[in-house]
Amino acid sequence: FRDAYPDIEFITHEEVKPERYYATYSVGLFFDDKDCVYQPTDFRHVGLHRTAGYILGVDPTEQRPRIVFKDDERPIAEPYVCIAVQSTTQSKYWNNPHGWREIVNFLKAAGYRVVCIDQKATHGTQLIWNHIPNGAEDQTGDKPLAERFRYLKHADFFIGLSSGLSWLAWASGTPVVMISGFTHPTNE
Repeated sequence: FRDAYPDIEFITHEEVKPERYYATYSVGLFFDDKDCVYQPTDFRHVGLHRTAGYILGVDPTEQRPRIVFKDDERPIAEPYVCIAVQSTTQSKYWNNPHGWREIVNFLKAAGYRVVCIDQKATHGTQLIWNHIPNGAEDQTGDKPLAERFRYLKHADFFIGLSSGLSWLAWASGTPVVMISGFTHPTNE
């Protein structure tokens, strides 16, 4: 963000000098805050992105960040779509057993390359495991967010779940199709 916001001084945690500030804010989720002392709104109704705005007392309207990366070349010459099928909890997954396969087949028949950019190709616990869809190109792995952003920025669109990659796709300016049903409708 430093290049995109030259008027903001970014510092490390070690550089913080509390005596320089007249106020500090704790931005996060406070699950036991029934009296709304630390967060004035219930994050389950307004979303994580608006919760920070309400805590800081600023307009909580989404505003796309300015992001600048040095490597901004298109990673794939042909038309392509990015997908992300993994999430942090099973209730956020698209539990349609044929859904991703049908989407991948449809998009490929329409002339798109379909690229999965999740961190993990396979994720789950005990008896429930989720896998990269058959036919999708595997760009999963422990890659920097800058690399994910580059793929997203040049994609024709993104299809994903309620996850950070959906927000990163939105931040890149790429149209987002989100498959969700776990959160309140105004939450995403």
